Amino acid sequence: MRRALLGLAVGVALVLVVVMRACGGSTAPNETAASKSSPTRSDATTDAEPHEVDAGSTAAAERHPVGDDAAGAPTEAQGAGAGRPASSATVVAGRCICAGAPVVGAVVQIAAIATPDDDARRVSGSSDRSGVFSVSVPGGGARQLLFRCSAPGYATRAATLEVREGQAELQLGDVHMPIACSIEGYVRTADGAPVEDVIVVAEAQAELPRDLPHGTMSVRSTRSDAQGQYQLADLPAAPWRLVASKPGLRESAKSEIDARGGGVHQADFVVELLAPIEGIAMLENGSPVPGVGVAAFDAASGRRVSLPVRTSEEGRFHVRLGAADRAPDDVAIGLSDDSRYTATPVATTWGTAGVTLLLRARPAVRLRVVDAASGADVASYAYRLHATRELGGRLQQAEPTDGVCAIDVADPAATWIHVLPP
Repeated sequence: MRRALLGLAVGVALVLVVVMRACGGSTAPNETAASKSSPTRSDATTDAEPHEVDAGSTAAAERHPVGDDAAGAPTEAQGAGAGRPASSATVVAGRCICAGAPVVGAVVQIAAIATPDDDARRVSGSSDRSGVFSVSVPGGGARQLLFRCSAPGYATRAATLEVREGQAELQLGDVHMPIACSIEGYVRTADGAPVEDVIVVAEAQAELPRDLPHGTMSVRSTRSDAQGQYQLADLPAAPWRLVASKPGLRESAKSEIDARGGGVHQADFVVELLAPIEGIAMLENGSPVPGVGVAAFDAASGRRVSLPVRTSEEGRFHVRLGAADRAPDDVAIGLSDDSRYTATPVATTWGTAGVTLLLRARPAVRLRVVDAASGADVASYAYRLHATRELGGRLQQAEPTDGVCAIDVADPAATWIHVLPP
């Protein structure tokens, strides 16, 4: 009887199992509704794991093949660079300090000077509580990096860094950031008129940090604007010497500023603009000569003191004083670089109009070179002009026209012509 009941129970249990399988009820009894809706391992990989692996790693793609990607095509999450090794990088590290104390929060910006095989982009970082910074610059190969470090109240540091092939780290050590100052002011004439485009150069009169390669803070420059205003900002706190100059000023203006305590300092300049010298260059018969070089010279030393100019089609010139510490009072107008003419310099003063510079054409020799055997003109040859039968003078190339070459004789003593056959 007991055996019969046991057999009946086993049979009923088997029937229940068959029925449950037929109804899709293979879920274990302790499973909850939440566990039924959770994705399987392969489903979860599609949503989460591509963000946690290297997008350029083929090994990661092989570990998680999904659908068509199993055949080797990169997924969108892996990016176009899939299958390529990750690019190398150089870590630039250092410490920002001022008078031995750390500079906290200094912004460090680094950009690579682009080369055909360098894909580095601009990157940035900041210094921590200890003033320490560490910036990873992507891209490999030997290259140059533009380094810039700035912080409010401190003078900006900038330099060019050299990176060797395969260099993983570039240690800069202590980067000294002095307290910042600025110098500003106006450039005017004695009657208060603003002077534009005056170059103001500031040169530090104290030793400044030279801890960065190819970086200097000791010289800065700027120009005055249409209102005559200039500004030299972000300078290291130090004593500075300023020089304001421009072509046309009688003399350069100078100023000394002690900015060792930082802050904003004022330095104004009063300058004197000299009016140009105007005139015409002509031959003795009154014909104007275009395209000749004219300049002003110091009457005492003969030194050129103006910017060289060329005469216009009407032979006119407009000569302005060049940038100089001080302009000479007595000047002369003469030829600057033209070997076709000679002229006697004309004494004059700045601001004079109507100066006439008389030109005289230099003597010329008409030279025809022929072949002794055939009598035909020689189309190309070289020659020298010299004063004696001894070989000398500068070798010049002839440019004959219809077999004739007109040679300007710049030196009256040059009475011999030495022809070199082709």
